Order: sequence, then structure tokens, then C-alpha cells
Amino acid sequence: MSPQKCWNALFEVPTATCPSHIGFKAEPYSGGNCLTVKGSLQQNIIFSEQLFNGGLAMEDGPVHLFYSIRANASSALGLSLDLSSRNKQGTSKILVAEDIATFTRKKQNHKYGSYVKADKVELHAPDNHGWVLYKATVSSSAGHTLTGINIVCTLKFTGEISPESEDGSILVEDVDGTSLYQASLGHLSIRNTDKNTEFPPAESWITEGDYISWSKCSNGSELVNLKISWKLKNPDQPQPPFSKYNIYVEKLTADSDLKVPSPKSYLGVASVDAFYVSGLEVSNEVTGLKFFIQAFAHDGSWQELEECPKFFLFPVHSE
Repeated sequence: MSPQKCWNALFEVPTATCPSHIGFKAEPYSGGNCLTVKGSLQQNIIFSEQLFNGGLAMEDGPVHLFYSIRANASSALGLSLDLSSRNKQGTSKILVAEDIATFTRKKQNHKYGSYVKADKVELHAPDNHGWVLYKATVSSSAGHTLTGINIVCTLKFTGEISPESEDGSILVEDVDGTSLYQASLGHLSIRNTDKNTEFPPAESWITEGDYISWSKCSNGSELVNLKISWKLKNPDQPQPPFSKYNIYVEKLTADSDLKVPSPKSYLGVASVDAFYVSGLEVSNEVTGLKFFIQAFAHDGSWQELEECPKFFLFPVHSE
């Protein structure tokens, strides 16, 4: 991987079929689609399916993986990396997961030569719809090639380990029947730097409102329609390659405390540099509307709301 190189994936089409259901219709993490695995799974089984097949030459130094997961309480999801030696001395599999113990206690754990623990990335964004962002660092060598990436699924185990199991795995006779498995992979990014995406500060943007119209609602409130657009002030500065923008609104009142922000409401998502607001209800006590334009990067990170570009609109209340 050359310096500053970043490899990203948003899931668009199925890559394989399997006994469990693999679908792409669940709510995505950041554009594109997400990959959802759902079905009955035996407690002691590790299910794996290849996502990507190729040949990415590795270099000496760490490789950083960022990926997002949404899963039910009993389901664990990891990623395995297939590495081959360029001098044809052999291949190896590395399993990346948050709960490594869940995978090492299964009988199929011998399939993986090493394990790397993934950590949660504590980014605070509202309305993340259950998605959790993870980061893991894998040591790489210039003598290896990344030939495949696989999704790895198993059920979490909460019972006692049998004393007859010397290697700590769960014996088949200790497992009674199957359970529902459901987990989704939202995105995957592989980079050779762990530096966070640098977002342009709020003052670097120009935000505009067009086609603004107000109408009276039957309950006495106002309804507003408008188009919000944004662009960088410096025309020579390249437009950042963000994957999407989340749009929020904060309704200000005369009693609003500037030190304690009011609750923000999620309005929707834009994949271009514009967003249409239709029929937003504004009560009589609202003195101003503050719209937030929150950028999402391809690595899954996002800009903190208070640091995002904003657009202000002041109501025109009818008598």
C-alpha cells in the first residue's frame, strides 16, 4: 500500500449465496447498502463468506481497518484477512473482532493463525441507528499480499465451558439446537494511516437558502419549505470527497440557553451539496431555525455537530 493510500467499500451487490440469508435492503450506514446476514446458526459454528477477492501488495508497517457493525445482542461479527506470501511459502488468516474470546472458544478457531482485537471508536453522533464503528490495527509485511477479505459470523456464548474441553472450545454436546443470528456490516475501510479525516471548519463554508416559502398551518403554526445548499468559500480548494451529509435542525426560542443547546431533530440525508426541506412545522414560540450540515467521510467518521457548517433562518409569522 503506497503512502496515504485508502481502500474503501460500500456494499452494492451480493457476492455469494449461503444457507443463511444475505441481504442488502437494510438501512445503510453511510450511503450504498449494507450487508446483512440473518438465519439460524448452531452455537458452536463459525460461518464465513468471502466478500472480496484480489491482490493488494502489503508494505512494512501497520494497516488500519475501520468498519461498522449493527447486530442483535446474541450475534458476533468479525472480519478475516487472507494473506499469502510472495515467495509462495504459505498462506495465513487473521481474524479481526471486538470479542475475540467468542471466536476462540469455538471448535473452528484453528482456521485462524492469529487474532487482532478491534476497539470501538467513540464518535458521538446522534441518530446512528444502532451502528457501531470499530478500528483495528494489523501488522503487515512487504513480503505478503492481501488476497481476500471475509465476513465471519458466530453466536455469543454465555454458558459454562465444559471441563472436558482442554482447548477452551465449546463441545458440540454442550450446544442444544440453534439460535437466530442477525448482524449487518455497513462499511469497510483499509488505510495505512490512523489519522482521522480532517473536516473543513464551519467558517470555510458558504451556506445558502433558496425557494423559501411560508404557509399557515391549521393549528396556528407555520410550515416552511426551502432548499439549503453549501460550498467551500475558496473556489480553488478541492471539494472534499464526503460520502453523505446528515441534516439536523435546532429550533431556537427566546428562552434558549446558548450554553445548553436545544435538542436537534434529524431531517434526512443528502448525497449532494443540497437538501430540500418540505413542510417543516414551526410553532409560534420559535424565534429562529438553525440547520446543521454534518459531513460523513468514506472511512466512516463524521464531523461533530457543533463544528459543522450551519444555516440560520428566521420565521415570518403571519398575524
